[in-house]
Amino acid sequence: MNGKTDILIVEDSATQREQLRSILERGGFNVRTAADGNEAIAALGARAPTVVIADIIMPGMDGYALCRRIKEREERKDMPVILMTSLGATEDVIAGLECGAEYFLTKPCDGEYLIRLIRGIVSDPGPAGRAAAPMKLEFVHDGRTHAIEASGTRVLRLLLSTYEGAVEVNRRLAASRQDLEKLTLELETKVEQRTAALTEEVAERKRAQEALRRSEEKYRYLVENTSDVIYTIASGGIVSFVNNAAERLSGRPIARIVGRHYARFVHPEDRAAVREHYRNTLLGREEPMECRIPVRSGGIRWVRFRNRPILQEGRLMGVHGSMTDITEQRKLEEQFLHAQKMEAMGRLASGIAHDFNNILMAIRGFTEILLKRLSPEEAGRSFAQEIGKAAERAIALTGQLLAFSRKQELRCEVVNLNTLIADAVEMLKRVIGEDVRISIEPDPLQPLVKSDRNQLVQVLMNLAVNARDAMPNGGILTIATSVSKSGGGSPVLPDPAPGDYAVMTVADTGTGMTPEALAHLFEPFFTTKEKGKGTGLGLATVYGIVNQSGGHVACASELGKGTVFTVRFPLVGEA
Repeated sequence: MNGKTDILIVEDSATQREQLRSILERGGFNVRTAADGNEAIAALGARAPTVVIADIIMPGMDGYALCRRIKEREERKDMPVILMTSLGATEDVIAGLECGAEYFLTKPCDGEYLIRLIRGIVSDPGPAGRAAAPMKLEFVHDGRTHAIEASGTRVLRLLLSTYEGAVEVNRRLAASRQDLEKLTLELETKVEQRTAALTEEVAERKRAQEALRRSEEKYRYLVENTSDVIYTIASGGIVSFVNNAAERLSGRPIARIVGRHYARFVHPEDRAAVREHYRNTLLGREEPMECRIPVRSGGIRWVRFRNRPILQEGRLMGVHGSMTDITEQRKLEEQFLHAQKMEAMGRLASGIAHDFNNILMAIRGFTEILLKRLSPEEAGRSFAQEIGKAAERAIALTGQLLAFSRKQELRCEVVNLNTLIADAVEMLKRVIGEDVRISIEPDPLQPLVKSDRNQLVQVLMNLAVNARDAMPNGGILTIATSVSKSGGGSPVLPDPAPGDYAVMTVADTGTGMTPEALAHLFEPFFTTKEKGKGTGLGLATVYGIVNQSGGHVACASELGKGTVFTVRFPLVGEA
């Protein structure tokens, strides 16, 4: 073909547009393309093509409308327009006659047929330049009258192209039918050959499915009845599966866990570390980790978990994991570490107290010698007296350290806690002041314990003073006794051994304490009071006296909701 043959393709489908371009360029034509009718009109203004090929179905301006726009200009009346159609109905042919189209092109298009058609159009331009006389045709189709004005040549070309398109389709269908018959024969042969093999495969598959079913039942039983939480998390962090243990651990129904992001079920302070661990797992680092899980009841549980990445065809799909509740284990570890720390501090306090006491005895002895030698009128006597008072206060402090370290001597006897508290009430009233009201709730069983009476009074006094300081604006101090079994009461200190216990509780309505303060409550020199208002030995002394008597002290407190000290002693019978 010469270089002047120019084809304009108007097709909204980029795939079909490029397919037609490739076919025509292989046939030697110059090809331009347009994605819609408006773009085609602009292309016509730039340079008139030899032939226009337009799809009928396009958004905005369809092929019929585009053909009318082309034919409405006098210089383009004889420009050949090929409409692409599926020949689905007679209405397509009538619409083509009405809009002025010369040819129909069947979709999908055969490349060789298209090239032959274009070459035929280019080599036989028809009535162009000869002013062929139009004919007026009027006919009725489907109850509707159509009036068409067109030359006989154009009508003939349109009908012939429609016929040729149908013939081409039939040719392709016949070829396809022959291919299909051949394939059918081959398929029947293969089916016969495969039937016997399939019979054995089906039997084998049934055996495999039965084995798989049994394995799945066993796996499901193990997963749903294990105490560990088994879970699957998608790559986006959404929980896609959990077993029944998750509900037992968190108190939340499984339906409220699946479909939500895993971070919602992690303690806020641990979320950043857990997210980092999750990212490391996706990178291939499978390491165990411990974190806190808030439970529905309001508390928290400590868990240890390990994740494993899920890979499918080399793609990361998420993680599988298992989780173990280690709350009780951590509690025991904390109790053990705290007990070790208190024991070490007790040994340290005992050593310091003994050595310091020896020094104080020398100071007090020499002070007494000075006081005997100095007359009441001498100025230095008042200084010596102050030295003696300071030494006595220091000796009292060393006594408290010895009480904490459980190295002091106890004069044990059977003591009725109800009587002890009743005898100490008047003294307590003078100590705590008028703003605090004391409520006594004695147990009618008259709980008896074996301990040093004076030391028990010291315990009660220290707890009452501590409660008073926690209620600067007044409040209620409740002292109660009871008899109970061992158990509970402290997140740090170990529970007492099983048995019957006489219990004394001292509760206030004061400011309460933080969890951090509770963790160090019984350590010597630890205090939450202002500087100069406490030595930090009051509760340490309580701890030492109670433990030396074979008892157990615990504390429960919450900011703004007061504090409760619970002191347990082994219950004894009558003296």
